[in-house]
Amino acid sequence: MQVKAIFSAILLSIFLSLESVLIRFINVKKHTVPSEQMVILIDVFKCVVSFLLFCYPYIVNRLNNYTSISQGEGCSAVWNWSNIYYYFVPAIIYTTSNNITYLALNEMTPSMYTLLMNLKIPITAFLAYLFLSYKMNFRLVTSFIVLFASTVLASLHFTTEKVSLNVSIRGICLMIVYTGCSSIGSIFMEYITKVKFQQQDIYIQNIKFSICSILCNIVVICIRGQLPFTNFHLIHLVVIVTGGIYGLITAIVIKFGGSILKTYSVSSSIFLSALFSYFVFGSVLEWNFIVGSFCCLFAVHLYSNEIRSERKRNEEIVEIVGQEVV
Repeated sequence: MQVKAIFSAILLSIFLSLESVLIRFINVKKHTVPSEQMVILIDVFKCVVSFLLFCYPYIVNRLNNYTSISQGEGCSAVWNWSNIYYYFVPAIIYTTSNNITYLALNEMTPSMYTLLMNLKIPITAFLAYLFLSYKMNFRLVTSFIVLFASTVLASLHFTTEKVSLNVSIRGICLMIVYTGCSSIGSIFMEYITKVKFQQQDIYIQNIKFSICSILCNIVVICIRGQLPFTNFHLIHLVVIVTGGIYGLITAIVIKFGGSILKTYSVSSSIFLSALFSYFVFGSVLEWNFIVGSFCCLFAVHLYSNEIRSERKRNEEIVEIVGQEVV
């Protein structure tokens, strides 16, 4: 696994935590905006940034009188718009999951929503094993179980009498659909960027996915019949930039690390979000959060050890093959 994937995974946890705190701040200030409108602006930001990053080396080459591959037939070969329909699949899935989020929150408390959201951990692991041929051994399976248990424990809210669970059957069904969509979208995105079109530039992949996501959310706006972009404040721009950076980092993690690494990053962000909320909103950190945090660190430790062991095994195989060739 590349170093930039691990570093990006750390940044992903940080920016996801910041985004969640900012969204909570917006809700406290009653500045809420429909999710599809925020997603459109975040995708526009991602699309513009990706295009600028993609064009930067070509601009430098032109300034230095080098030929650019973006001219003539090279341009169509690099972009290859004929495969953009692949990106509509995860775009539709993510658009569906984003809208299910709002429906689910009407059926349960935010704490229960956070609790059930952890179902993505075992679902993503199972789908990665089933469709992407991920290797699972005892250490990895133990790590997944500990990670899932730690996030569930940290998400529970204990009272003096019992554990507080406030959710309807419809809410549970919605969360099953939501976690399933989110996991399937992540796995399919990894298949596109890491397997199917591995050689295609990551910035081009970001642009294609952003365009598909924008179109999907425009359809949602038309269906809802709401006048878009009429209740924006400065804090929304901060969320757009934070969410856009988070989306760009997510693409790096999925392409060079995979959906499993993303799952660990997202799970770790739950604990970072709680810490940020503690300092910003004065939230109380209960005993189960402390225990869950240590369990999460242990799960990450098991996963990182397995990654190091796998890298060492691969290096030994390469060395053996090299000796046989000589």
